Amino acid sequence: MDEDKPLPMGRMATINRSFFWIFLASLLVLYISNKMLDNSIAQGTIFGLNDILIIGAAFTSLVLNLVTISITDKQLNRVLLIACYAFEIASIIVLAFMVFILT
Repeated sequence: MDEDKPLPMGRMATINRSFFWIFLASLLVLYISNKMLDNSIAQGTIFGLNDILIIGAAFTSLVLNLVTISITDKQLNRVLLIACYAFEIASIIVLAFMVFILT
């Protein structure tokens, strides 16, 4: 009987901010660019430092956005939203510098 019961959709969260999806798309471009420019693939390593930092930035941003969605206090939500924006902008600038300049 419990198998026919629908899943509780009220607990699931969706991220409707377009800036987050642009951030993820730019991280994907950085990841692909890093793989094309990196010489460690020929040496046999699967993940380099830049790869781990790009994946870590995507995961951290996802967690920050999900926490921001779950907060109901308007003032704290605004502070966390600004922190999300600052983290996303700073991580794109730093990772682009690491991929294109330091590689």
